[in-house]
Amino acid sequence: MSKRSEADRMIKTNVLWAVGSGLIPFPLADLAAVTAVQTSMIEKLAELYDQEYSHTLASSFVYALTGTGLAAIGASFIKAIPLVGTVIGGLSMSTAAGISTYAIGNAIVRRFEAGQGLTDVDMTQAKADYQTAYEEGKTVIAEWEKEEKSEAPADVIEALDQLGDLREKGIITDDEFDVQKKKLLERL
Repeated sequence: MSKRSEADRMIKTNVLWAVGSGLIPFPLADLAAVTAVQTSMIEKLAELYDQEYSHTLASSFVYALTGTGLAAIGASFIKAIPLVGTVIGGLSMSTAAGISTYAIGNAIVRRFEAGQGLTDVDMTQAKADYQTAYEEGKTVIAEWEKEEKSEAPADVIEALDQLGDLREKGIITDDEFDVQKKKLLERL
C-alpha cells in the first residue's frame, strides 16, 4: 500500500472518530475529544511520513487551521439546552468535526509530501490546503458515513483500540467508552 493510500485510510478512520466524538453530549468535552482525535491523527501521519512529532506543535497546527473554532464552540454549548439542544448541537458538532478532521488530515499530508515537517510547515499554504480540503470534505464525509455502515470487522477492532486509548488518556469517561463500544460492536 502506498503512503498516500495509508494516509487516506488513517484520515478516514479518524474522521469517523471525530464524527463520533462530536456526538458526546457534554459541552466542551466534545471539543476536547475531537482535538485529541485530530492530534492523534497527526501523530500517526507524522510517523508514516517519517516526520518529527510534537503534541504541542500538532495542537498549534490544529488551532491555527481551524481558527478560534467559534462555530464549534457554539455547537458545543447548544448541547446545554435540554433535549433539543443536545440533538441539534450534536449533529452540528459531529458534522463540523468530521469535515474539519478530513481537512486537517489532508492539509498535513500535503505539507509532509512537500517535505515540510511540523516545525517548518508553511502555514499560509497549509491554510489554503485546509480550505480546499474543507470544501471537498463536505461531500466526501457523507459518502464515508454511508460506507462506514458496511465497515469490515478489522476496522471495528482498530476503532475499539483507539476508543480504549481515548479512555486511558482520560479524554472520555468509562460511560462514554461503553456507549461508543456498544455502537462499534453492533457493526460486527
